[in-house]
Amino acid sequence: MITALALFLVSRAIGKGAISESALDQPIESPSGSPRNRIIDLCVSLDVPCGIEEFDEASISRDEPEGPGPSSTTARQLLDSFVAKHPAYSWRFSDGMIHVRYSPKGSAPFENPLDKTIDSLAIRDKLSFLAMGEVLKKANIRAGFGFAGPTPRYARITLSLQSITVRDAFDQIAKADGKVAWWFCFSPSGKGNNRDLISWHIQDGIGLWDDIHQKERRQRILAYALASLACLLLYFFIRRRRNRQHRRAPAR
Repeated sequence: MITALALFLVSRAIGKGAISESALDQPIESPSGSPRNRIIDLCVSLDVPCGIEEFDEASISRDEPEGPGPSSTTARQLLDSFVAKHPAYSWRFSDGMIHVRYSPKGSAPFENPLDKTIDSLAIRDKLSFLAMGEVLKKANIRAGFGFAGPTPRYARITLSLQSITVRDAFDQIAKADGKVAWWFCFSPSGKGNNRDLISWHIQDGIGLWDDIHQKERRQRILAYALASLACLLLYFFIRRRRNRQHRRAPAR
């Protein structure tokens, strides 16, 4: 499994192409796949940045059986339906960005790495997904880290972050780029401490990330096959050489 890991001042940045909340009520084609992937595809359809946090024990990355549904829906209906099925989560739309948060009601306090605060961080002319990596490093959060989409599509950003949580830093970076969706998954202490961050360029969407997974899987299979063939050839070479040496050895 590839672990991954997805990212306020920039020339192309805040508000450029931002949508109004009324766009959430416009008809869109119903996305498919896991709840997480449906939300990412929603952001792709709306061309809007978004941030998603996922608690590993309340996964939204695994596919769920779905009955027949409408061929079209609205973003608001889809997000409301998601929260109804996953009451530990909430969503909101603000500053031209969709936010999905893990916020269970009445649960025992737990450590959420996204609540960590960064005193200050200066980001200068960095690709947005790399800026997210800088946030993780500054907050001393060890996590798998990945991204999808050709790197030239990510904007180079310059911003100054002061007294900000990791979550809000990711949001600022996503809004600064204007076309980034980030997803962060974490598990509680003592249960694996799995932490993954992945950023998508919403021009590419989920499909490209799936293509990347398939390509890397094929590459691993090919590498394994070549390594096995090399070991087999080496075995026969050594065996043939030993047989020759045995035949040449003088009889006693």
